[in-house]
Amino acid sequence: MTATSTVTVNALPDTEGVTMCLDAATHLYRLLARYNWCLACPDEFRQRWGMFWPKLRWCERALVRLCLAAQGHRRVGHKLRTNSPIEGMDVSEFHRPQRIPAHVEEEFNRVLGTFYASLMTVVEIEDLWASEFPRVVAEVGVDLRTWFLNPEDFVPWAVFGHVRRSLRARAWSATDAQHAAATLAGALHGRLYEKERERCGH
Repeated sequence: MTATSTVTVNALPDTEGVTMCLDAATHLYRLLARYNWCLACPDEFRQRWGMFWPKLRWCERALVRLCLAAQGHRRVGHKLRTNSPIEGMDVSEFHRPQRIPAHVEEEFNRVLGTFYASLMTVVEIEDLWASEFPRVVAEVGVDLRTWFLNPEDFVPWAVFGHVRRSLRARAWSATDAQHAAATLAGALHGRLYEKERERCGH
């Protein structure tokens, strides 16, 4: 297998499997191995967890949560049975931390975007924002519906970028545009997290 090969991973609830590049699958496997390592020694759990979970990127935490749900666990705290994406791979050091490469983060966001895109429609997003932030929605107008053409557009950083660029193009100050973008992105992902919990049976 090469780094550009693809494998199918049981990473999302209510799906037969998710196809991702080998590098992404390997990084996810490392995360799950480290997650299990945190749970392996109850006396050291707090220390190990503090070195693991807070240091993860948003996409890493989200995918670990969804892997738990995909295997029937409702919350963090259950060990996962995992299979190495590469047969015969030495996994003895897989609990050691590794920074997520940019192309793997992009792949994680694609997978997560596909999942979140199944939870809300663009019309529902527009209704959510219009009820809470009518001034911003009135300002961006029809631009909003072009922001979610691809699944990866549903991840927080993409939403933030779309809103900020649109408002800056309408002569909003950098500070105001950034604040509004953070507020809208946060509201959307708060709602998506609620829907994630419903889907996963939390």
